[in-house]
Amino acid sequence: MKLSTVRSMAFALLSGISTAAAAAAAIQSVDMLTNNLQCNETGALLQVSFTIDQSEWDNIYHKDDEHVWYKPEVRIHPSGNIGNSTLEKSVEYETYDDVKDFEICVPRDGACLELTVYQFPFDTYHITYNGEKVDVDHEFQLSKVYAGQTYPMSSTEIGEYCKPECDDKKDEALFEYQFWGRDSNDQYSVLDEKGDTILGCSGDDISLSSDSESFGLCSKSFYDFSMYKHRACLPRKSCYQFLTASRYEYSEYDRRKQMMLSFDDNLLEKSEAYFIKTIPFGNNCESECNPVNESMVEL
Repeated sequence: MKLSTVRSMAFALLSGISTAAAAAAAIQSVDMLTNNLQCNETGALLQVSFTIDQSEWDNIYHKDDEHVWYKPEVRIHPSGNIGNSTLEKSVEYETYDDVKDFEICVPRDGACLELTVYQFPFDTYHITYNGEKVDVDHEFQLSKVYAGQTYPMSSTEIGEYCKPECDDKKDEALFEYQFWGRDSNDQYSVLDEKGDTILGCSGDDISLSSDSESFGLCSKSFYDFSMYKHRACLPRKSCYQFLTASRYEYSEYDRRKQMMLSFDDNLLEKSEAYFIKTIPFGNNCESECNPVNESMVEL
């Protein structure tokens, strides 16, 4: 436990506050490193428990990596456009002695959060939420060109309010756009059959310019190394156009982009490359090709 946490608890106890209240006071400290945290009825306990040993810690960084930009870290923050929680906390681990289990009380009502774990090997920690084991949603490897080594990072969604309940009576289906990236923005838009923008940027505002000042005028910024998600319920009986433009090109040395698009539980696109795409989806999309002797080709 770091000194800031100890001081928080000591101050609370000396002030005559109960042990539970002291623990709550410690939770407000920056490091969030507590053990055996007890949540009240409005919160659920989220834990990241570590099994990493000293030798595994010593091998986190490549011996040639002189510029250690990213420390091992655990972070929790709002996920995408669903949910009403504003919880945002992070813990950075400087040394092996700093490695303690991450614990935090997550609001049960309306929470949809992303938990990201940086630099720790995937097999050196496990996640539990409300007493149940949670599987990691996505695992990524960030490469550093000068170091010649990859570093693991994971993204896991936490909460019971992450997906909207679509109305079966209105014949709605879930649209889901996921975008993983590093300290950057993305641009996307969903158009209806009339060509009107119903989600994201206006189609006319999407910029393909490489100029840093003009790019991003219509874009969605998100947390460094995170998975941005946009979910919405849309009527099935329509034809939509999904437009996207990504600024950064894929490199075997730096896998920092990944896009996934789905509608009505069907995966429409998954890409780890530089992309400028138009993707039609919906039950009313009819191909202009002759089904007997023609097929659609995308250039």
